[in-house]
Amino acid sequence: MVDGAVTPEIAAKLARQGARDFVTGSPLFAHRPLAARIQQYREALA
Repeated sequence: MVDGAVTPEIAAKLARQGARDFVTGSPLFAHRPLAARIQQYREALA
């Protein structure tokens, strides 16, 4: 598990290293529209 400030780019790098759970806050919720930001995370982790 990685806790805190995980951007889509960092999430992708961490996933390649074996991380499976991520906690994000402002890197997700500070961006609008929220649905587009969620899609960025999905694409980064695909």
